[in-house]
Amino acid sequence: NKDAKTTIANTQFAKERGIDVAKLDEWGQQIQEQAIHRTAELHERTIGRAVDAVESLAQDETLAQLLELKRDSNPEDGISGEAEDRGSP
Repeated sequence: NKDAKTTIANTQFAKERGIDVAKLDEWGQQIQEQAIHRTAELHERTIGRAVDAVESLAQDETLAQLLELKRDSNPEDGISGEAEDRGSP
């Protein structure tokens, strides 16, 4: 990586513009920081909001009751919801 930066810094283009290895290192660091920041923003806008939405829905009593009714009327293992609550088949 340092060799590549040295090669770039030694080009006429870089010399004319005052670009040296330290400047390339600085730019690399800035790009990494921007990537971290943007990743955090993207996470908050997507995953963070989805988690908030699920938590809000879970607090909705009507939805909770509907989910409970669905579970009781459509058991996956053939055991009714009431039997599950009592702990017997």
